[in-house]
Amino acid sequence: MKFNPKKVDSLKPDPEKDRNIVWEDGSYGLGNLGIRISKTGRKSWVYMYRYGGKSKMLTFGQYPKMSVGEAHEIYTAATHWLEKGYDPSTKNLSEASNVKKSEIIEDLSKKYLKYVKSKCSPKTYYDYKGVHDRDILPVIGRMKAKTVTKDDLERILKNLKKRKPDLETNRVYDTTRVFFNYLVKKDFIDFNPLLKVDREVTEKSRERTLWDDDIISFLRNLGKCRMEEKTRIALRLQLHTGQRPGEIASIEWKEIDFRDRWWVIPGEKTKNKREHHVPLTEQMLKIFNEAKLLSGDSEWVFPSSRNGGKNHILENSFARAVNRNLETLKVEHFTPHDLRRTVTSHLAKLKVRKEIRKKVLNHVDGDVTDAYDRYDFSEEKREALEKWNAKLDRLLAEARKKEQEDGEA
Repeated sequence: MKFNPKKVDSLKPDPEKDRNIVWEDGSYGLGNLGIRISKTGRKSWVYMYRYGGKSKMLTFGQYPKMSVGEAHEIYTAATHWLEKGYDPSTKNLSEASNVKKSEIIEDLSKKYLKYVKSKCSPKTYYDYKGVHDRDILPVIGRMKAKTVTKDDLERILKNLKKRKPDLETNRVYDTTRVFFNYLVKKDFIDFNPLLKVDREVTEKSRERTLWDDDIISFLRNLGKCRMEEKTRIALRLQLHTGQRPGEIASIEWKEIDFRDRWWVIPGEKTKNKREHHVPLTEQMLKIFNEAKLLSGDSEWVFPSSRNGGKNHILENSFARAVNRNLETLKVEHFTPHDLRRTVTSHLAKLKVRKEIRKKVLNHVDGDVTDAYDRYDFSEEKREALEKWNAKLDRLLAEARKKEQEDGEA
């Protein structure tokens, strides 16, 4: 149990004892922060440690006069002095806690995220910040960086695995590993303890393709899923266009040319930094018109529900929505990025040439000729996507017909 005001307030005296001690995280007392509760209900912060070959108990404040946050700071300072070879009871712990504050994970996280924000895209920053706020800091936020062990980091993954799929656990593993590599580089720690922890699963990178039955199930059941309507529309749009999830999430209305039927993705949003023209089919135009009814006056096609729609929806919201609804969709595990692979796989079955498929997806594989090839195959791309969108319509029509025939039989 991690101490917080609600938890501490709920603690009651043990009627069979004059006093009882509850230790943080349910651990045995030695080396841990605890709160002692007297028979009258008075609560005092305590720290049990070993010094000079003897076990000692340090009492350093009463709750709520000393808050949970203040108790954590004193506890951190006490462990610091003990590591240095001093008896914590002989030191000014309030002063020491301020001196060593910069070595606490919570403070180092702020420093690191500031660095990420200056070096990376807004998407990467918000993805990393989300992992820190939701998964890392609640478990080890008040610990000193040098005291974090392999077991502490495994607790982060164990807590996460209870509520999220293995692949999402891997995302948190990767984000945590990069953070601790940063701490090593900046000399806050000597070694990354996560190097001793294996990832939850070995992933096969983007090898999932949805075939005809999967696509029918996905489209027929998408309306039954518990997700925002804008997310539903965005996933349909990705399946129809084959573009990247991040490009879908950040579409602005100024990128859409309804008259000439183009979606122009600016170079700063594409992976290869080149402007990309996506032909719009009748089916795609219908999807954009549905999105317009929801977006109102926003500049974004898919505005976020937060901050009054000033920002666009986050790319990772697609993956979360899919993960939560796999059972409803009746499709084996897949990610939104797999919809992109699905499009190119089906284009191949429709006899669309490889170079056209690459142009549709704006994929550059490193061929030196790509740097000089400026012909964008506009008509060929339009023809390919019209074939693909027609197939999607055909799959749904055939499914409805079969369902009707089965009902009449």
